[in-house]
Amino acid sequence: MQPPLTAEELAKLYPHLTVEQRLEMEEWHRGWIHNIMIGQATDEDYEAAMPPYPEEVRSRKPRKCPNCGFSPVGTILYGYPDFSPELKAEIEAGKTVLGGCDMSLLNPEWECSKCKQKIWKTGWNAEGWY
Repeated sequence: MQPPLTAEELAKLYPHLTVEQRLEMEEWHRGWIHNIMIGQATDEDYEAAMPPYPEEVRSRKPRKCPNCGFSPVGTILYGYPDFSPELKAEIEAGKTVLGGCDMSLLNPEWECSKCKQKIWKTGWNAEGWY
């Protein structure tokens, strides 16, 4: 299993939570991953469980931000992009947001171009995480 996330990594994942809430969320996730690894829980159990501080989770990209109502909501691009004229135009229009080089399965899929609300996509695979 991976080591616990650092305070900086948790702040990036859960910017809307307090430090104590972030630690509780990390403990909750790690407990579930442990239970899945030792066979005490299934992926389906995990998907059905409610975390202590629910994230904004959607099955598909929303047309407008669920937090502030702004449009567009940008797709987050992870890794090192080539800054083509098309990509620069998408970034300026708010349709694409740069997410940095951290390409974790726990990263959000979309981000509001105005308020920076992060939105996760449902159905990530917990088995690929550890």
